[in-house]
Amino acid sequence: AIVVLCGQETWVLNIAPVFEGFDAGSVYLVDLSEVSAEVGYGKLGKRGDLGYDGHDAKAPRSIIVKGIPMSYSLSAHPYSNGISRVVYDLGGRWRLLSGAVALNDDSGRAATAATFKVVGDGRELWRSKPIQMAGVVQEMTVDVSGVKRLELIVDCPGSYGNVHAIWLDPKLSE
Repeated sequence: AIVVLCGQETWVLNIAPVFEGFDAGSVYLVDLSEVSAEVGYGKLGKRGDLGYDGHDAKAPRSIIVKGIPMSYSLSAHPYSNGISRVVYDLGGRWRLLSGAVALNDDSGRAATAATFKVVGDGRELWRSKPIQMAGVVQEMTVDVSGVKRLELIVDCPGSYGNVHAIWLDPKLSE
């Protein structure tokens, strides 16, 4: 609400719905420039884009988890018997990283279960349970206080077939 004083009158304006979901002390990772990105197939997908085309090259695939398009998410398809990695320079500014991880809806059952990891300044801060099926979502809230270099890693210890790894709306907060 905003209080407006005009002479002898006071008005209270409720404008919260205009700013719904806005938080001046937070930012989505898709709004930051990554230092580097390594993916095993296609390119780093951002803002709802998987980073590679589907079977019909005219229609790029979208990030969709549990039927919901995810416009602030990242897609990082790992290498077979390898990883995908996205690196950000945080400069020690942020306190929390929140979001979730999953496989894109079009994955069905992936050839290999993937494990998602959050690494800060070379130290593992969070690790998911292995995920092999679309529809399995694991939430995360990670303390990144003082972290200068943040890495989002997806580990794929086998074939990368259908390991359409998604970082769901990862958001940094002060």
